[in-house]
Amino acid sequence: MDESSARSADARVRASRATDSARPVAAEYLRALADGDTMTANRLGRINADLAANEFLRHEVYSSADHLTDPYILSGELVARDGSDNEVRFQVTYDLAGETIRDAITLLQSGGDWWVSDGLTYRLPRIDAFTSFAAESRFSLRGARIPVDRHGYAGSSVYAGVYTLAPPNAFYDIHGEVTVVINRDSPIVDEGAFTMVPNEGYVSQVQHAVDQAFSEATNHGTLEALREAGMRNEFARSTLLPSEAVVVSMTVLDVPTVSVRPRERRPFAVSEGRALVATGGLNGRGEPVTESVMGTFRYDLETTIVGDEVIVRIAS
Repeated sequence: MDESSARSADARVRASRATDSARPVAAEYLRALADGDTMTANRLGRINADLAANEFLRHEVYSSADHLTDPYILSGELVARDGSDNEVRFQVTYDLAGETIRDAITLLQSGGDWWVSDGLTYRLPRIDAFTSFAAESRFSLRGARIPVDRHGYAGSSVYAGVYTLAPPNAFYDIHGEVTVVINRDSPIVDEGAFTMVPNEGYVSQVQHAVDQAFSEATNHGTLEALREAGMRNEFARSTLLPSEAVVVSMTVLDVPTVSVRPRERRPFAVSEGRALVATGGLNGRGEPVTESVMGTFRYDLETTIVGDEVIVRIAS
């Protein structure tokens, strides 16, 4: 046997030994994912699921998804790097959502043990519906404790599976149970497939803030103070001096009401508040006069969710 043939035969033996040694670990990894055993999969992949960056690789998330089935190792090959025998790539298949997916996993050997350095983890697909929506309405996955970062689909990984989108916090609801198939060819999710809107609890808190603002704005004793508090009024022939006009009575006709605007940067709109204000005071000649004023109150909202708290900023 010449030197070239000997080297070739030696390479084949080394490759066979490496793939035979790594194959049981690869098989255990695939079996763990099929069984929903993320503890084993994370151990074999040396993934610390306690880190926030690995939130979506936790058992609670994967157990809420449909798992891959029928994983199978097609072949294995030694990845030659600097003459070492510590890297093996396996071609694999698995079934997911009615399709057979072909992929590859890579194992490294360190300290005598094989581990999965590049497994069946994938980045979250881009969710178009949330890229132009309110920043606070980032999405999450069922079983997760935190939302995906605003551009988190570029860095958040999950195991292959069929996942259900979830609201990012307790203040939003998703209309329709939206599932996302995640594998190596994960598509962009169509924004028309679902709608996420502020829920009743969120609306209630925002309405409470508007009610407080309206109550404070209407609780003034002079017309001038009402105007400074944001009231607008138009009346054709006022003979009262604003600084002299005292509020005699006020009848609220319309309370400003919060409504939801889905898919807008600002998710809330507020209807106009109206009040009939009876005023009394002196005219320019110093004579006592009474008049009725129709006052309107308009509000613009900025809302922010911080943890479990809703922060509402109101401009009139």
